[in-house]
Amino acid sequence: MGYTREALAKYPRPGSNVSAAELEKWADISANMYRPHDEELGVFVQHDGFLDKDIRPVSALSPDDLPLNQKWSWDKILRSPFIKQADVLQGIYFFGDRFDMDEKRRNFDFYEPMTVHESSLSPCIHSILAAELGKEEKAVEMYRRTARLDLDDYNNDTEDGLHITSMTGSWLAIVQGFAQMKTWGGKLSFAPFLPSAWTGYAFHINYRGRLIKVAVGKKRRLHPAQRRSARIAGVRQRYHAQRQPHRCIGKIRRAQNDFYRSALRSRRRDYRYRRIPLPRMEKACRRIGHRHRPQV
Repeated sequence: MGYTREALAKYPRPGSNVSAAELEKWADISANMYRPHDEELGVFVQHDGFLDKDIRPVSALSPDDLPLNQKWSWDKILRSPFIKQADVLQGIYFFGDRFDMDEKRRNFDFYEPMTVHESSLSPCIHSILAAELGKEEKAVEMYRRTARLDLDDYNNDTEDGLHITSMTGSWLAIVQGFAQMKTWGGKLSFAPFLPSAWTGYAFHINYRGRLIKVAVGKKRRLHPAQRRSARIAGVRQRYHAQRQPHRCIGKIRRAQNDFYRSALRSRRRDYRYRRIPLPRMEKACRRIGHRHRPQV
């Protein structure tokens, strides 16, 4: 509700028919939302009565019992302490800047052992939080699970269709997990680590209209264009970001053809089979009257 109110304040839409009274009611609900917390354990409680259950880890189950949603009745599942996916931990992930590391660690250590990950939404969130907590082995384990969920048919349901959330989760586990990308407080930051069995990884992000490539290997680096700054493992460093070209493929193709014909006429063989470099594309776009602008 807080996010919705922020979005409506920033991007008001008269057609939404959301009244001031409704916004005020939402603010009141957010401010008074019930979040049970156990002071002794120092964790947020899944729901009232959860701690009265027979608390035990998934490792105590027989492999023949898994997946629970196909082997147990719903009555038995709901009376057990076993959790389908990240619930409390999902909230901590979404509002990560509101919790300190001790709170995150206590809740992760309490809930993760009881989670059966029978949802494609679950492993990537655990991978991201494990990486933030310095639990590299668990972060990689959860990444592998989200990346291979359908390939290895972990939950015995791939025949029903592929899990798009797990595919997206594979990317999130690398970018927000291994690379620890955050935008808290409007500031872009990274605290990357490289899994011991990996030689490196790289990805692109579009941050505030700037296309940034991040590559992590033996050396951590960000690749250039216009000056910006990011915080990498707590140390502010300068980086450059390249404007992402606007999609004007047809016009660029025509400009390319004109360029190639010109090159062939002048017998400049070195340009025959090359792509036009980005600066030349920009000039070509300007020449044909298309204004080059970043894609947001």
